[in-house]
Amino acid sequence: MTIETLQGIWWVVTVVIIGGIATIFRVGWKARTQAHRIETLEVCAKRQHNDISQLVMSQLAILDGLKQLHCNGEVTIAYKNLNEYLAKKE
Repeated sequence: MTIETLQGIWWVVTVVIIGGIATIFRVGWKARTQAHRIETLEVCAKRQHNDISQLVMSQLAILDGLKQLHCNGEVTIAYKNLNEYLAKKE
């Protein structure tokens, strides 16, 4: 082997090692970014769940108030359906 051949091999090995390190860094960075996005989505989903729960409970209170004012028919049906739905969720 000549010196030029050894230098060429050394250059190729160096490029492959640097490329491997760069790939590992890029994959690690993407994994970290994805984990952060998932955590953010989980926080948003929990907040939305709390908001929806408050809206459902408000709707139940409104239906209960209408029922107490003797608004029968659709109000009674909606009140009963919402109560059954909430009972199933618990």
